[in-house]
Amino acid sequence: MKQLILKGLGKAKVKRIIKSFIIDEFNTHLEYNHDVAFTLPTYVTVMGFGLPEMDEDNPFELEDLLIFIGKKI
Repeated sequence: MKQLILKGLGKAKVKRIIKSFIIDEFNTHLEYNHDVAFTLPTYVTVMGFGLPEMDEDNPFELEDLLIFIGKKI
């Protein structure tokens, strides 16, 4: 089901979603003045940013999006 949704969105849209998500996470990290280096695990759930809402048992994860675009941003 996820693959059909991602194919419908297209690779360009999914790349924009990933970039928006990473920028938002980085800005949030800076906003709270965290001293450690910024790291983002790939199992993070991505909600919003133009993605349709999924059920709680099967959310979109960053890894799903990266695999779809071939792990190249």
